[in-house]
Amino acid sequence: MPDNGPVSQSRHTRSFAGLIGALVVTLVAVIGFVAFRGVLRDNVAVEPRPVEWHSAVRYLQEQDTQVAWPDPLPEGWHVREPLDYRLAPRTLWSLLMVTDDRRFVGVRQEVTSVEDALLAVVGEDAEEGESLRLPSAEVTDWTVWTTDQDHVLVAELSDDEVLLVYGTAGPAAIQELATRLTFAPRSG
Repeated sequence: MPDNGPVSQSRHTRSFAGLIGALVVTLVAVIGFVAFRGVLRDNVAVEPRPVEWHSAVRYLQEQDTQVAWPDPLPEGWHVREPLDYRLAPRTLWSLLMVTDDRRFVGVRQEVTSVEDALLAVVGEDAEEGESLRLPSAEVTDWTVWTTDQDHVLVAELSDDEVLLVYGTAGPAAIQELATRLTFAPRSG
């Protein structure tokens, strides 16, 4: 058997208790650092930046597309990015918003079936509810759909075009937005 020479002993004794002690010291140091950083950090309130969405409405209208858009946007509501609009192969217009109490609301107008539009915005769990008439709105006849979290108003604009107003903001906010939708030309 070959002789590898003398085996040197480490100057430090190693033990399981020493390993645990080192881990505890490291954990305390990391927690202390995170706590120290958290105390010194300023929590800056981030305001949503304005999104220019009116130009998308004007563009679609210039392409002879009838677009439902809110006029005016409810006080304190903000449009979120990204806007989604296209002309082909199927026309789509989607506007996503955040309410003044930070809840989500969206408007989606698309050349598709009601089932496909619902699947795109709330998934398969939507249950059909009652019909709803909003006499003060340009689109007066709606069908209510719900999920565990979302409330959806669906209007069939033609045989193959639907308009949805949906989100987590609750029925009152969603109905308010539906009454503000217009197809009027956007000027300016």
